[in-house]
Amino acid sequence: MTINADNIAVCQEALYLLRQDVGLPSVEAAPTDTSLEWQKSKIAFDTAVSEVWNAHDWNAELKLTGADLTAAPASVAKWTPAMRSALAYCVASELAIPLAGRVQDLQNWRALYAEKLTRARVLSLEAERKAVTNQTHNDILALLVPHFDPADGHLPRSIKVLTDRADALADSARYAVLADHAWNFARAEERVASCDVPHGCGPYPFASEVPPCCAHLEAVFTHGGKLDDWKVYEGRIIVAREPVVSIVFTRDDKRPEKWPPLVRRAFLFRLAADVAQTEVPKLFEVLEAKAAEALVEARARDARESNTPRDAWGRNYHVDAMRGIRPGGHLPPHRPFHGLI
Repeated sequence: MTINADNIAVCQEALYLLRQDVGLPSVEAAPTDTSLEWQKSKIAFDTAVSEVWNAHDWNAELKLTGADLTAAPASVAKWTPAMRSALAYCVASELAIPLAGRVQDLQNWRALYAEKLTRARVLSLEAERKAVTNQTHNDILALLVPHFDPADGHLPRSIKVLTDRADALADSARYAVLADHAWNFARAEERVASCDVPHGCGPYPFASEVPPCCAHLEAVFTHGGKLDDWKVYEGRIIVAREPVVSIVFTRDDKRPEKWPPLVRRAFLFRLAADVAQTEVPKLFEVLEAKAAEALVEARARDARESNTPRDAWGRNYHVDAMRGIRPGGHLPPHRPFHGLI
């Protein structure tokens, strides 16, 4: 036990919970004090302080570094009042048998300690959440944990556990949403170059390259704006029956905060469901259903906004010809082909 005023104060509080007739020595007298209560308190403190410190990622709130972080597991000088209170009740539970000698006292103090510890953890999580400034993190936390309930038996060890998991899964969630639909806001069209087809592609004698920024390939066109027959070979090569001139695809937009509101909402539910699968399992099925509903709603809105009432009849090619507009329209910018190797 590290002998300092803060640690002795916690031990004294624990003794007051059990017995009001016992006092502990001062910091100066503690090293040489041989009283039974003090000796038992030191042993109980060493066990309790380790248990409380390891029960939660307290430093996510405390943000201690260097010597302060090294000293924290053995000294309560930098601990919050709620942490100290939980520790005092843990010390009391450790002393219940040595001082009171009854198993019932031990059970009572362990139950009280569990309540104090849970309350301290909830306060720590709320304080940590208030310090979060990233908007995506705040939105995900609002879906995962609208509020922390002391009765919840599955409190996370820290907010950082959830935000780190969200960061790790953000790319896959973003890609899943973008690849699910031909989103109008991420639509891109580029000219591409063809080359000889890879071996083993059968009746597809022309090939081109899928752009690195492509999340979902929508269409491939040949000369004259004619729709080509195509497929993707080995994940990055486009093979087609006729020469590839241009492609239409959904761009991998890596800024979800700039997406249309409903599409961003679908992304947030998708990401929250992915995080919940491992971190908050009881919410996974609910969030998975919400993610599917949000995606359907976003797709429907995007489809309505991307088509005019006359789109169902298509273009009038005779009118286009009289106006001097060729079938393929204006060709998009050219993208060079880097080869198949």
